[in-house]
Amino acid sequence: MLALIQCENNKENKIEEILKKLGQTYKVTSSESDICSCDKVILCGSGLPVQNIKALHLLNLYSLLRMIKSPILGIGIGVELMSDHTPGENISCLGLFPVESNKFSDDKNIHSHSGFKKIDILKNSKLFEGINSGDEFYFSENYYLPENKYTTSVVQNGITFSASVEKGNAFGVQFHPEISGETGLKLLENFIKL
Repeated sequence: MLALIQCENNKENKIEEILKKLGQTYKVTSSESDICSCDKVILCGSGLPVQNIKALHLLNLYSLLRMIKSPILGIGIGVELMSDHTPGENISCLGLFPVESNKFSDDKNIHSHSGFKKIDILKNSKLFEGINSGDEFYFSENYYLPENKYTTSVVQNGITFSASVEKGNAFGVQFHPEISGETGLKLLENFIKL
């Protein structure tokens, strides 16, 4: 069983469609007991990271997600929630990846990162079995994690930054596998098989 966590009134219909297609049983939940009974967790969000972290606090999930031992996958904003800190606000994130997230800035004339982009795989990862450097995933982000020692793949948009990160049982992808076609389907299938 997989737990799909909703943050900030997030509706992840596309992820649900993919999970159904893969035959994965799941619960869309914000219940501590549901999450603890599941063997995998997907964390998504929408809007601003600070709103999502506040929502996790209100749902009493902040401490639980910091201590969870099951494989956890952050998607899109979910990976920023798993970082140490979010930009522009004095609020701590989950700290599963001890890296600060950044916002694309005006000074580099990069306001966001969107569309299908090729990734470059830097390290072996179970998430990328059957996926190659040069394969494309769909990005739609205003925030990013810089390349760091947990980076498993990178993407470029004026700067090079993490497309995916991995540390222990924590996995994060800056792109949206649920709308990335066959490569996204393969990545989610690989996560389910962990």
